Amino acid sequence: MTIVVKAEKSYEYEIDLERATDPRGVLDWIFQIHGKTWGKGCASDLLSAFEDAADCVFGRSAQGVFCPGGDSNPRDRRWEWEAGKIYERQLDGSWTLVFQR
Repeated sequence: MTIVVKAEKSYEYEIDLERATDPRGVLDWIFQIHGKTWGKGCASDLLSAFEDAADCVFGRSAQGVFCPGGDSNPRDRRWEWEAGKIYERQLDGSWTLVFQR
């Protein structure tokens, strides 16, 4: 699953969502695009694309997937886009499935 960011002059940049499997990965893509000379004006579109992808795959808002309630430690949450699954790390280091579409 990919997000395609379209910039001026017909430039396209593909984001492989399977490489954005935790909050840090999503944030990295946001800053990656923003750091491009052509990417400054794409931030709003990129955030909307993440919002649409989260709703399509998980039936939740991007905030609900990436940082529900604002209290999720980025190292304690990951997801699988293709499978529509969300996991949280337990105190013993294991991962527990907390959502499946």
